[in-house]
Amino acid sequence: MGSNFGGNVGRTEPSLWDYVLRVPPVVRYYFAGSLLVTFLWHFQIIPSEPVILQWRSVFNNYNIPPLVLSFFHWGPISRDRVFELIFMVMTLFRQGAYLEQSIFSGDPAEFVFCLIFCGLMILVQDFFFQSYVLAKCLIMAILQIWVRHNPTQEVRVIFITLRAFYLPLVMLGADFVFSGGKFPFLTLKGLLAGHMYYFLTEVTKQFCLAHDSVSAVTLPQSYLEPFVSRLCQDFPGIRTSCMHRSGSRGCSNKPPRLGSPR
Repeated sequence: MGSNFGGNVGRTEPSLWDYVLRVPPVVRYYFAGSLLVTFLWHFQIIPSEPVILQWRSVFNNYNIPPLVLSFFHWGPISRDRVFELIFMVMTLFRQGAYLEQSIFSGDPAEFVFCLIFCGLMILVQDFFFQSYVLAKCLIMAILQIWVRHNPTQEVRVIFITLRAFYLPLVMLGADFVFSGGKFPFLTLKGLLAGHMYYFLTEVTKQFCLAHDSVSAVTLPQSYLEPFVSRLCQDFPGIRTSCMHRSGSRGCSNKPPRLGSPR
């Protein structure tokens, strides 16, 4: 026992802040912003107008903030939504962190553009099927992109183990049941947005490489890079590169011209 005790001398347990620093910066910033917006609204510190999306208010009163802040609003905090909120947090910290670190190779600018693109696709759908708060849609988009990249990975849902490919169907069914038979628009809109991003970046990749061109989905990423790199430059393991993660061409210091091959 003496040797074991001596071997632990000088070791310090990692603090909560150490665990926080291990979370990729984009996921961390988004979660922190979501906590801030959701709790400020829950405790009535801020009104509903800036964080709840109502298209009539957007067009008639030029209420623009909900177009962004509704993605940071996780909805009401209640006992009925405990498991739903826990699932959203776990999806963000597991699948979201995996995408940022692995699929996007630690490139925060490209991951930010992925979220922006999915957000735009969600807004288009929400114009026809309004949901007011859209954070869950964005989380479902992250889940769908992860599923498309890992379709055969086994996941455990309560007491059932299944392939990740079937997870979106399980989520749609669960939302339908637990909502009392209401159609799961939030989940479906997020899944469709994530699938659209995956299709435009991965399925069309071979066409783009064959014609020596770059998918339009990835072009604006280079314009986000200067801003995102300032936010993430102090985090280890984060790179900012204009080289597309799926390509093999070298990286230039200048952003590519619109429509030109990289």
